[in-house]
Amino acid sequence: MEREKSKNLSIIIIILSIIIALLSVTFSIYAVFKKNGSFETEKKQSTTSIKGIVYRSEEPIILTDAVPGDKITSTFSVSNPNSKLKASYEINLKIDKNTFDSSSGNKELVLRVNSHASSKIEEIDLTDKNKGDSIKLITLNTLMPGEIQEYDLTLAFIDTLSIQDANINKDFIGHIEIVQSFDTITGQ
Repeated sequence: MEREKSKNLSIIIIILSIIIALLSVTFSIYAVFKKNGSFETEKKQSTTSIKGIVYRSEEPIILTDAVPGDKITSTFSVSNPNSKLKASYEINLKIDKNTFDSSSGNKELVLRVNSHASSKIEEIDLTDKNKGDSIKLITLNTLMPGEIQEYDLTLAFIDTLSIQDANINKDFIGHIEIVQSFDTITGQ
């Protein structure tokens, strides 16, 4: 009987110790949040950004067994389907494979990016870029709710009218990634 009482007392002491530990952790967490203002009840208006949405193109950009003068074109669009939020975005080209060689010193593999909304054309030399490289094509453009922006891409093996044997029958594979963030007003 005495042993049973002692065993029950030990169990009660263990349970009380666990409850005290949980209460002290709970009060500590509450104190940290209260100090940092997370329990404020007053409404404040602030601008918040939702970031990190990445879209990868479904169709890769492929130029294989290339000879001078070869080119491929592609059109894609970026849209803001949201009805209330402004979207900011950047467009990157991620290189999956590039066997072109820059030893000739010439720009031989060139990507042109043309926006339908402006006459601005970006031209990027990809001859010496490596697998895994990510090249910013468009930085920080903005779309209003419901707006769509279209782009044309042209990847070309430029004929430099010189000997280009180092890059004949070479390959390039890449894809477009769009990183988008939405700006909203919270706390209203």
